[in-house]
Amino acid sequence: MSDRRGGGKRWGGGRTAKRSAGPTTARDAAAVALGELAERMPDVGAIELPSDGLTPRDAALAADVYRLGAARWLTCEAVAGPFLKGGLGRLDPAMRGVLVAGVSQLLFRPDLAAYAVVDEAVESAKRVVHPRAAGMANAVMRRVAERVAGHDESEAWSGEAATLPWGSGGVVRLSETVGVKGEGDAGSAGWVAAATGVPARLLEAWREAYGWDEAVRLGVHAAGAAPVIVQPDGQVWRADEHPGGLRAYLAEHPEQRVQDPTAAAVLDTVSQRWGSWGFGPPPEAVWDACAGRGTKARQMRAVFEGTEVWAYDPTAGHRRDLGAIDGVRVGRPPAGRAGLVLFDVPCSNTGVLARRPEARHRYSAAHVRELVELQRAIVEEHLPVVGDRAVVVYATCSIEPAENRAQADWLATRTGRRIVEDRLTTPGGGEERYHDGGYFAVLGPAG
Repeated sequence: MSDRRGGGKRWGGGRTAKRSAGPTTARDAAAVALGELAERMPDVGAIELPSDGLTPRDAALAADVYRLGAARWLTCEAVAGPFLKGGLGRLDPAMRGVLVAGVSQLLFRPDLAAYAVVDEAVESAKRVVHPRAAGMANAVMRRVAERVAGHDESEAWSGEAATLPWGSGGVVRLSETVGVKGEGDAGSAGWVAAATGVPARLLEAWREAYGWDEAVRLGVHAAGAAPVIVQPDGQVWRADEHPGGLRAYLAEHPEQRVQDPTAAAVLDTVSQRWGSWGFGPPPEAVWDACAGRGTKARQMRAVFEGTEVWAYDPTAGHRRDLGAIDGVRVGRPPAGRAGLVLFDVPCSNTGVLARRPEARHRYSAAHVRELVELQRAIVEEHLPVVGDRAVVVYATCSIEPAENRAQADWLATRTGRRIVEDRLTTPGGGEERYHDGGYFAVLGPAG
């Protein structure tokens, strides 16, 4: 994880960082992954945690610590930065990973003893960075621990200067405001960015689209964790009720799939309202043109029972996954064969930040413009296969206007179709009623 380029960053004490060959504990695994995130920022995709040799329990802890660190990176930077000359950003990526892993636990895991978190961070610094990095880790972690005054699950965050949003609706109390820019004013994008971990540039975009109160609500929601939801019943999956783990549970129940209600609503709505929209009998064939690993292809098979299901993805590994789904044909159907075509396109993921925490760091207006171009290019590539009478569904897990209704309007003009329904959902809800954000539009033949 060390930055070995010229002028490389420092872990402290004037020495470039060195790390061991691989993680040996859950916290090491999280620190290594967070160090990789630091090295890649802002162009960050999903990062796979190194988990070889970890027990399922430790792997789950590593995943939670990583998620916390990725989601609350800006918060950790603001809280720990004043205890580091030049701030957190001057350090080697590996050292940043260790500190963010530790600070995020001190702030947001009150179930873990603070002294144990500090000690683990010190040992992790020795293993992941360099033995002499332990002194810096100890000093910073102890200073942060001294300023965590308590946690309150019953009080919603209101933007006070010495509090941070926590969990599904509580607050973390600090003994003083530490390294957070602004005056604790909920109207300040810099303050809300530091408190929630959502970059100010994204908060400002939400302010323009939805107003400031909603932008703050979205930021607080993105600071939390998303539950695992299993369809078709929409039940929250609880690890303590299934000791064998999620993968084993799904293997035993192949008719079920992990899918958020907002994502599931796309094809559920289309199948339920097909007749009322005047589209005639159900389609003989359907096609998921951007299928990924096949969640919506599985859903197509379930909601359009007896219909021929096709699925395609440009990634070879994803196509292998698609090939393992019973009843799904991998590839592009013959031209005009599919009566329903789904374009679930790559997007900014701003509707699913609690589920994909890295995406907040990628966001920029320029990146959204690049995605808009990519989304149109994907549609253009596949249009020769889309028949004139096919129903087209366009979907994203974004809440950015440029990726949603504006694209649906373009698609209607480009294909001579009409938008029969579109729906934007912003993320929200508590655990039992949780839902991500996203958008879909259904386009039918013009006449």
